[in-house]
This record gives sequence, structure tokens and C-alpha cells, in this order.
Amino acid sequence: MDLHIAGPVLLWCHEGTALVTHSTTTAQLIAGDVYYSPESVTVEENGLVIPLLFPDVRISGSARRVHVGVRWSDVIVHEFFAQPRLVYARKASVLGVAAHL
Repeated sequence: MDLHIAGPVLLWCHEGTALVTHSTTTAQLIAGDVYYSPESVTVEENGLVIPLLFPDVRISGSARRVHVGVRWSDVIVHEFFAQPRLVYARKASVLGVAAHL
């Protein structure tokens, strides 16, 4: 399933892989990757990618991928869903993702 997400956005690749496209750049994500994009993206999932959407993202600079490892999956998912103030207005999308966990 392709996701179209308005940027800036922070993505967590929970499992599997994904191809993230913005402007003319693409990035391959694997489980355990965090990806920041300052602009809107299209995500082609072959797994589960969770958009960590904040009302006011205070990250700057170019798009980048950081591999923190799948051992952080439980912590990242717990922290994101445990803090209702961080849940983006598109609750249907978040609930749709939560149903897969």
C-alpha cells in the first residue's frame, strides 16, 4: 500500500522494508530505520511503516535515514501511542496502523 504523507515527517520502519520518495530522491528503509523528510513523501511499504506525525516538527536540514535497530521498536511504538498530544489529527490513519501491531 502506498502512503502519501505531507511533510515534514518522521517515519519509523517497524518491520519489513519500504521505499520513500520525495521530489527526485528515493531512500530504501529496512526494519529499525528512522527517516526524516522536510517535505511530503510517498511510501511504498513491504512491511509496516509508522508515520510519527507531530503538529510542529522541530527538525531541520535535509532528508536522512538513521538505523537505530529493531530492538527499539517496542519503545518507539509505546512512546508514540502513549502520548495523545503527539497523535496527528488524522486519527483514522493512526488507528489503522495500530490495528496491525
